[in-house]
Amino acid sequence: MFDTSKDILYIVLAFCSVWLTIFLCWALYYFAMTMKNANEVISEIRDKVHAIVKALDYIQEKLDFVSGGMHFMSKYINQYLGLGDKGGDEDEEDADNDPPRKKRK
Repeated sequence: MFDTSKDILYIVLAFCSVWLTIFLCWALYYFAMTMKNANEVISEIRDKVHAIVKALDYIQEKLDFVSGGMHFMSKYINQYLGLGDKGGDEDEEDADNDPPRKKRK
């Protein structure tokens, strides 16, 4: 069966190539399973982030609604208390009541 040392070399090379093929198939399988698990984790994270974004949008809508109502309520409360809108007029009245300043030489 083994006439020369070359025959033994070919048998050893064939045996090594079989083991290398088995190892590469095993490594490829585990790489594929790792990628599958990573894809599932990314999908779960994407779902959680989507849920968080929806919750934040809901909160923002509610805050916008409440702030709009508060604007009208503050307007009517100010009118009821007699505060009114005197924003720009107060500054002009105060400027008229200030005593004149002396000019420096």
